[in-house]
Amino acid sequence: MKTRITLILISLLMIGGLFAQYDRSSSDNRTPVVQEATRAVTNESVFADFLAGGYLMPISINYFSSDSDDIEGLSSVNLSILRWGINNMKIRGEKAPIVMGYLGLFDNAGLTYASVKDEEKTAFYADIVSAYAGVTYPVLNYLGYVNVGAKLSAFTQTPLYEEIELGGAKYKYVYDFEDDNGDRTIKESTPITAGLELAARGGFRVYQNFFLSLTAGMRYNTARDGNWYLKSDVDDWTSGNAIFEPDPWLPAATLPLPERNTIFEGASPFIGISLGTNF
Repeated sequence: MKTRITLILISLLMIGGLFAQYDRSSSDNRTPVVQEATRAVTNESVFADFLAGGYLMPISINYFSSDSDDIEGLSSVNLSILRWGINNMKIRGEKAPIVMGYLGLFDNAGLTYASVKDEEKTAFYADIVSAYAGVTYPVLNYLGYVNVGAKLSAFTQTPLYEEIELGGAKYKYVYDFEDDNGDRTIKESTPITAGLELAARGGFRVYQNFFLSLTAGMRYNTARDGNWYLKSDVDDWTSGNAIFEPDPWLPAATLPLPERNTIFEGASPFIGISLGTNF
C-alpha cells in the first residue's frame, strides 16, 4: 500500500509537470500583446473560481505522524465531496490579502492506511460538516498562492477492529453499555467527535484550472474513551446472564491489545499533496 501511494504521488507530480509544460508551450504560440491582456483577466477569474469551491476535488494524499506508539506508517487518500467558498476578492485592495472561508460537506473523506501493532489496517474517515477560515496571498499574477488557515469539523471514522482474538479469547472495544428497562445494548461504533485542523498551503496552476498544492499542518481530534472487554463478558451482559456491567480488560495486561480502536485521536502532524480545480 505504501508503494501504491508513493507511485500515485510521483504520478501526480509528473502529470502536473507535463500539464505545466504543455500550458507554457501553448502560451508561447500566442501573440504577445493578446497573451498579456488575456492572462491578466483569465488568471484572476480562474483563481476566483478556485477559491469559490466545487465538487469532488481536490484529491489529496497525506502522510501523518500518530501520537500512538501502536500506529506507524499512517497515510491517507481522500477527496472533497462539496465545498462552498466565499472571499473578498472583489472588494479588497490591490495588494491586500484575500480573506476567505468555506463550508464543507464531507469535504475530507477518504481511506487511511497504517500498521497497528505490526498488522496492516485500513479505515474510512470523513469530516461530515466543516467550516474553514483563512488568509490567502496570490503570487505570480494569480498563477500561484500561499495560504494559512484553520478548520473545525464534525468528524467520524470506522473502528480498526470489530473484535480481536488473542490467547484463545475474543475481545471487543465498547464505548458504552446501555440498559433501557432490560433491553441491553452496547455502543461499539466510534462516536462523532470534534476535529480541528491548522495548516499552511502553497500551490500553483499546472494546467487550465487545475492547481497542484502542498500542505503542512496539524490535525487534532477529540476522542471519547472506551475500553477493551472480554467478548464473553459482553455477551453475558447483553443476554441478561450477568447482573453487572463487565470490568474492562486492564491496559497493564500482558496481551498486546491496541490502546485504542481508532486511527485519529489527539494530535496528528501531517504533510500532503493535492490536485484539484478548487481549494
